[in-house]
Amino acid sequence: ARIDREGKVVFGDACISIWEEGLTGTWNERQLWERKFKSEVFKRIIQTLNRLGWKGQVPEEYVKEYSKRLISKKHLRDMYMVQQFKKYLPIAAIAGIAVLVYVFWPSTSQIQEPPKAVEVEVVKKGPFSKKVILIGRINPRQKTVFIAHGKGILTPLSVKGGDSVSKGKLIAELENDELKKQVAYTKEKAELSKTHYQRLKKLVRSKNKSQRSVDQAHEEWLRAEIDYERTLKEYNNTRFIAPYDGVVGVFKARDGQAVKEGDEIVAFYDVSSLVVDIDVPSTIVSKVQLEQEVSCGAFQGGITSVQTILDPVTGMGMARASMPIEAQDCLGAVSNVHIEVDKKESIFSLPKRAIIVKKGRSQIFKIVDGKVELAIIETGLVSEDRVEVLDGVEEGDQVILKGQEFLWPSKSVQASNLPKKTVDEKKESS
Repeated sequence: ARIDREGKVVFGDACISIWEEGLTGTWNERQLWERKFKSEVFKRIIQTLNRLGWKGQVPEEYVKEYSKRLISKKHLRDMYMVQQFKKYLPIAAIAGIAVLVYVFWPSTSQIQEPPKAVEVEVVKKGPFSKKVILIGRINPRQKTVFIAHGKGILTPLSVKGGDSVSKGKLIAELENDELKKQVAYTKEKAELSKTHYQRLKKLVRSKNKSQRSVDQAHEEWLRAEIDYERTLKEYNNTRFIAPYDGVVGVFKARDGQAVKEGDEIVAFYDVSSLVVDIDVPSTIVSKVQLEQEVSCGAFQGGITSVQTILDPVTGMGMARASMPIEAQDCLGAVSNVHIEVDKKESIFSLPKRAIIVKKGRSQIFKIVDGKVELAIIETGLVSEDRVEVLDGVEEGDQVILKGQEFLWPSKSVQASNLPKKTVDEKKESS
């Protein structure tokens, strides 16, 4: 068979040089290619020149450097032709032409090399899905940030950051003696006003007091109640009570620290369930549906709400998905979220590594009757690791997955990752 190799042959005054450049692949593959170069090219050139009457020898400096043992193993890589070509340059040129014709002309005596072992995938129809990777942040279902509505001193804490507390438990308190006195004063005033009103109300019945005095007492009682409720509300704003069962965050203020209105004290989280908030590009926001499955790392969840109205700043929509409670170790983390946006039930698809793109066309190598065959394919949807194939393959085709740079059409190959029975059945079918 013809030797399908590319190289250079250069004639000098007293030498001839043959070499190849730009070898690719792994170290072992390059070494195998070089050994084949010696036997298929260089050795045959030497044999041809010997038949024409030329003699070859290894220079003395190479014998000294690599030893006679190396030379005896016929390592011909560095063998030089040492005849005086200057005197017989025309003959050397003719000999060179003869060598090139001999080397690249089909030779029936050449030993057939064994088929190259390759990894393949048998084409068959199956489900195909396209997933996109979006950015999401894992958040608690509820979050409450306690902020000081007045000034005071943070009292010694009964809980610390990370503690789980029940609804209604006091988390922190600001000490304010003046406010406490106002609460006590307004409460007592409201009680006295109420007692005075009730006493006058009884006297009106006995006609010892006028109705006007009773109405004034009633008005004073209502004003006292309003003052008490306002003061009590201010006091309650200095006490931070858990609104639900949850986990205490890290305190922003320390024990005994003076805080002022607007200072953040601590955050409180409901971790009974978690959500992941996802930014969704405008191009696919319409494909995100309620109850659609999503994955975030090792955790699985489902879409619970979708906002198709785009944010005016980011130009993106938003989706929220539920997450299992086991993901609370990732609380607040930004993570990749995988969402399925397209799905087909029965189509042909191939791994990305099986497809070669040259000059804008997608190509694959198939095995047909034990030989490599190049095929042009038409592709469709692209997922993370596979590509939909619309045309160019049939059910049962054996497509080569890797090592395509060392293959060419009609090269003998054999599938290494298929049972022998499968390979034989494919040959019989062909």
